[in-house]
Amino acid sequence: MLGTFVTFAAPPSKSTPAGAELAEDLRRLLGTSFSVSERFLRGDYGWEFEVSRGRNRFLLILQLSDAWLLIVVPLKRFLGVLGRPSEAALLELARAVHEALRSAGASSLGWFTRRGFETRAPAAPRPEDAT
Repeated sequence: MLGTFVTFAAPPSKSTPAGAELAEDLRRLLGTSFSVSERFLRGDYGWEFEVSRGRNRFLLILQLSDAWLLIVVPLKRFLGVLGRPSEAALLELARAVHEALRSAGASSLGWFTRRGFETRAPAAPRPEDAT
């Protein structure tokens, strides 16, 4: 299974809600290989933005609770008619997110599947190793 949830440590944030600087760093870093939307406030707890390449679209959600959490959500194409992005496209983005987080100063990255995150399974060092 492929991890779409990643927890990590990051330098302290000065924004409210936390993470605006980190979201901008991720947008800039991912924008070299993907189309990236503007960032939007997600409730009062984090940030989100869309990332796409070709017909593959994803929503990235960044939030801080006990630790930083970034969730990669595959989005359906054209009103769901053509399905979700392929596993290969998801893996490519997850690897790019991993490198962008590291470049933005994140450390202690731990990848999970949704189920692994919810059941507190051990973290994997890379998205393709998540359980």
